[in-house]
Amino acid sequence: MKINVGSLETLPIWDSPNTSFIVSSNVRVKRKNVYQIPSDYIETQNYIAASDLVISKAGWGMIGEALSSNTPLLILNRPSMKEDQNTISYLKEHSLGKTINWEEFKLFQVSSTFINELLDSKDVRNTHNRNEASRVARDIIKILNRG
Repeated sequence: MKINVGSLETLPIWDSPNTSFIVSSNVRVKRKNVYQIPSDYIETQNYIAASDLVISKAGWGMIGEALSSNTPLLILNRPSMKEDQNTISYLKEHSLGKTINWEEFKLFQVSSTFINELLDSKDVRNTHNRNEASRVARDIIKILNRG
């Protein structure tokens, strides 16, 4: 994540009550409530869609998948990353997620209160995000039929 994280395994987030974590295959945390996505699995959007919360850096791939599946977002704010700041500004402006800085994250635990706050803001996101897969598929078919 281009952050000097030290040992991820010592973060208190992994001790969050009643919480299971699905992490990328490169995240080296060995806990009974942490499950790695296999490195050869390419449909990671399925994991995102099945999640109650996505915690990520501000990469558009992850954010796009979370927004498409209407999964709440907690974005790690990396002030030194200019492209992150543009993305975070957009997310904040449209109430599409919450941010957390690294110092806060080092103490963060997922709680039911936090999840409920994110879920309460979910209706706001629904007005901005629609699943356009059918429209995109129709447009692709139109393009293919022209040729």
